[in-house]
This record gives sequence, structure tokens and C-alpha cells, in this order.
Amino acid sequence: MNKKLEKLEGAYWKISKVIGVLFTIINYQMWTSPFNIAVAILLIIGVSACTFVAINLIDVCVGIVVGVVKRINRNIKDRRLLKGFCETGTIEGNE
Repeated sequence: MNKKLEKLEGAYWKISKVIGVLFTIINYQMWTSPFNIAVAILLIIGVSACTFVAINLIDVCVGIVVGVVKRINRNIKDRRLLKGFCETGTIEGNE
């Protein structure tokens, strides 16, 4: 399980870096001013970190929703099975 999480975080971090670089390139006004390389580097790091956190938060929210849906689905199936079992009768009814 630990390997999977490390792989997932690596993928998230790669996505974050790409978005950070694209955001910096798109921000054309910054490149027209002189000596803005430090600002560009800070922007890449900041956007990458924020995107990484945002992706992880979205992943957590999706995980919570999936867990709730699975629990609701399991409860509905359990009720249907119990209802079907009660309607068909128990072992004593078959004797």
C-alpha cells in the first residue's frame, strides 16, 4: 500500500509541476519586465505546491464520497437480503 501512495504522490507532484510551469509561461506580463527570473521561480514553486495540495484535497473528497456511497449501497443490499430471507422463510419453514 505504501508503494501505491508514493507512486500516486509522485504522479500528483509531476502534474503540479507541469501546471506551475504552464501558469508561469502563460503569465506573459511577468516576462516583459527585466530581472523577473526570481519571481518566475517563486511562482513555479508556489503554483506547484498549491496545485499539489489542491489535487490531494480533491482526492480526499472523492475518497470520502466513494466511501459514503459504498456504505449506503452496502446497507441497501443488506436490507434487501434480510427482507428476501425473511419472506422466503427460514430453515424451520422448509422442514
